[in-house]
Amino acid sequence: MDSSHSLASLIREQKKLVVLIIEFSEDDIFVPILESLENHKESLEYLSIKNCNFNIISNKALVTLKSCNKLEILGLNHCTGLDNKELLSLSTSFPLLRRFTFNYKKFYLLDKFLIGIIKTANRNLRKITLDCFTSKIIEAILKYATDFNSCELGRSEFSSIEILNKRYIDFTSKLRNRNCNNDNNNEVHVYHKNMNLLESM
Repeated sequence: MDSSHSLASLIREQKKLVVLIIEFSEDDIFVPILESLENHKESLEYLSIKNCNFNIISNKALVTLKSCNKLEILGLNHCTGLDNKELLSLSTSFPLLRRFTFNYKKFYLLDKFLIGIIKTANRNLRKITLDCFTSKIIEAILKYATDFNSCELGRSEFSSIEILNKRYIDFTSKLRNRNCNNDNNNEVHVYHKNMNLLESM
């Protein structure tokens, strides 16, 4: 804990911090780091958070993170706790995002959170990278992030909304036929299966 507070103090004392990469294990060491961003909410443009547990985020850290609304690049990689309903407001805090990367640590459904990110950033989003997705997330991309030039979904990459839209039309047709014969699949299993189906096309 002493080391995290020392690092937080160092970050707090910086002048107009622009880039910050946080890579910690699942403990509360990253909470003081997030709280220290209060002095940089007007300058921070690039934030990457990896291997952090949002279940233990403090109210102060959450409010501070939400106030960093000048972010243009955000990466959330292998974090846990983002399915907490109290964090849903975080997804509507970054209207200027140009790049967004999300990689799961555990496979849980985050439709509302990810759609909130996409909808809020809207046409500002140019590069989207998601290692897993659902049809609702694809629909949100097609509706809101219409000016992207790179969209990576699993192992597939699309360079324009036109290409993704065409692939998605084919995908939904095949998915409809496949799912009608698999009524007993649970939601997470269908989640994986849908991803594999799109990637195979």
